[in-house]
Amino acid sequence: MVEKTRRFLRRTKAAAQESPQQDPNRTMKRHSTQRITARAGIIHAPLHRSWRTLSISVCLLLCTLMVTMCGRAQTPAPAPAVAQAPTTAPANAPTLAPTEMPTTAPIATPTTASITVPTTVPTEEPTEVPTEEPTKAPATGTLQGLVRGPSEVPVSGATIELYNSARLVQTGSDGQYIVQDLQPGPELLFVTAPQLERRSDSVFIEAGAATTVDFYLSDLSTVPHCLGTNEIRGQVLTNTGPVEGVRVVTWPGASEDITAEDGSYLVTSLCDATYVLAEVGNQRGFVVVEGDPSVQRYDIVLVGP
Repeated sequence: MVEKTRRFLRRTKAAAQESPQQDPNRTMKRHSTQRITARAGIIHAPLHRSWRTLSISVCLLLCTLMVTMCGRAQTPAPAPAVAQAPTTAPANAPTLAPTEMPTTAPIATPTTASITVPTTVPTEEPTEVPTEEPTKAPATGTLQGLVRGPSEVPVSGATIELYNSARLVQTGSDGQYIVQDLQPGPELLFVTAPQLERRSDSVFIEAGAATTVDFYLSDLSTVPHCLGTNEIRGQVLTNTGPVEGVRVVTWPGASEDITAEDGSYLVTSLCDATYVLAEVGNQRGFVVVEGDPSVQRYDIVLVGP
């Protein structure tokens, strides 16, 4: 569109500057017109040239405006950093004053105020090193020992009865025995074997320790028999007082009795040294009879759950 307008302006400009000598026909017509106008008394030639010049000027002005408007519509706005070469306008085109583009005020970027947050540095608490608790001693004890017969020969298959704990154990082929996990406290042991005398002993079981008790069993044929009898009296007690209905027996021997309402009992003994045993339910107790039983009183205290 711009190129076509420029060609039209060039042709119009060339037509306006064309010399009368270049077109003979046009010159003859002009002369004829001047003669006719002169004869009529009218000055027509100057008026005609003024009108033609005015028309051409108006056309040039309109074309220039059109070219300028088309150029502005098609030409993109120049970048701020790149300078563009000025466009050469036609020689007869009126000089247009440079149009100042409105300057866009820079947009103020709001500044974000920095807020200082006090940082608390966490203080590491001292780590407590777990202290190892001292190893507690076992709450139970162990009983062990050796049972020998005549000529110091180990007795195999001998029975050891723990009266308070109500446990039985037998010796091995080497005559050794061992009982573990016993509650601390007094314990009464009875040992029996075929064709050998019966023996007994009382010990105290210590927690976390092994208690050793050895036995020597004589041949039964060599053991003298007790000829006399002794009466043994006493009372069976607990922490709350006398206990009625408790079975009391002697060992060795076969004498027994049941306690009365006041917890009293009466048994006989065939030997000078013997044991008196009492038990009811899970509670048991014993005493060792020594000396003259008729002079002393033997009370039995029951222990157990």
